[in-house]
Amino acid sequence: MCLVTATGVCIAMLFTVMIRYLYQGGKITQLEWDVSTITAGDYTVEFMIDESSYKTWLEQKYKNRSGDDYSPALALKEEMITEIQKKMDDYRSANQSELNELKGKGTKKDSFSKTIVADMVFSFNNEKLIHLLSARGQKIANLDFDGMR
Repeated sequence: MCLVTATGVCIAMLFTVMIRYLYQGGKITQLEWDVSTITAGDYTVEFMIDESSYKTWLEQKYKNRSGDDYSPALALKEEMITEIQKKMDDYRSANQSELNELKGKGTKKDSFSKTIVADMVFSFNNEKLIHLLSARGQKIANLDFDGMR
């Protein structure tokens, strides 16, 4: 009976150790997977543009441009990308020593490289329009063409 109990306890201990080992190894694997699968969402920034700021930009900068056939949205996008890249480069060059300290002592320090904004997408507050289009779609689905109009 003593041999059976000792064998049971030994199996339980081995099982516990093995589960703990697999759990810890799984966490490391998950971290490695997370680092190796960087997506655009990891570097996405969202900010609001006030209507007054947009109107000021439109009057002072967009209307004074010469020779461009750009729409206001494209002109704003290009100007914002240029401004963000410039401000990020200025910040990195001014704080390079602090950024290197954050990386740690044992890591390879890379040289300063220029900031690149890959893309910028504008979205609009069009909740009312979406609801109206949904209601219109329901009218069409129900063959209520008078209500659709």
